[in-house]
Amino acid sequence: IDSGGHPEVRPVIETELVLGPVRKTILVTLTNRSGMLFRMILGRKALEGDFRVDVAAKYLLRKWHPRRR
Repeated sequence: IDSGGHPEVRPVIETELVLGPVRKTILVTLTNRSGMLFRMILGRKALEGDFRVDVAAKYLLRKWHPRRR
């Protein structure tokens, strides 16, 4: 299902996520996000067991800087 709620078939790949000191293998669905602010979104399945989300905090590892093109 895409962000608009429409059915969509997406390829799924296995990749390595490195976030701070944590390194783990996750499944990622691929879609074109070129027109969106964030090129990748990590869902709860990728984060479960290793992370907690604190909605009051941001940039706990380092400040995010968009890549210049």
